[in-house]
Amino acid sequence: MSLPKRNGLPSPRVTHFILAVGLPVLSAVVSSRFDTFSRTPYALSLLAIAFVASLGGISPSILAVAVSVVARFGLIASAGQPLPAWSSESIRIASILAAALIFSVTTRNRRIAQTALEVAHYELRDRTDALVESLHSSKCASWTMEAGGKRGPVWFSGSYRIFGRPFSEIDRLDFFLDCLYPEDKERIAELLLQMKSSH
Repeated sequence: MSLPKRNGLPSPRVTHFILAVGLPVLSAVVSSRFDTFSRTPYALSLLAIAFVASLGGISPSILAVAVSVVARFGLIASAGQPLPAWSSESIRIASILAAALIFSVTTRNRRIAQTALEVAHYELRDRTDALVESLHSSKCASWTMEAGGKRGPVWFSGSYRIFGRPFSEIDRLDFFLDCLYPEDKERIAELLLQMKSSH
């Protein structure tokens, strides 16, 4: 039987199951070799389970729990040591199983939120591209302005340039006056003087 491959490598799903078997076995072997880890039997296995759960979700993490338990009991039996009491061992197994479920659910929720965010990002980008295309084809500019605010208008970066000038110049009075027909300039100058005097 051959594993499904992508570009010569196993698919991510297969890789998660390979890690779900390999990491707990490695953790059990390391724990059995070093006294520091053998005092807390499933400490390394819990790290392996958390890693598998964060990558693959619930199925690989439950497999990792099962492999951790089997590997631990297998190593104890092969070393000729007495098996631990079932009451204390069942509490440990229940703890790592609960941890696997918590990690899996948390990872699943994070992935759902991430997918929703990516979808929203692509939709926003498509709408922004459509708006920019619309502004350019209609030779329009778009801006927002806070009423009563001290800041001037904020120009949308995709706007069509007014008379080919940068948007930073548009708010200035001299730009406005430059855009007027010559015969209108005198009349506007009078209006501006009236505005200044009458507020």
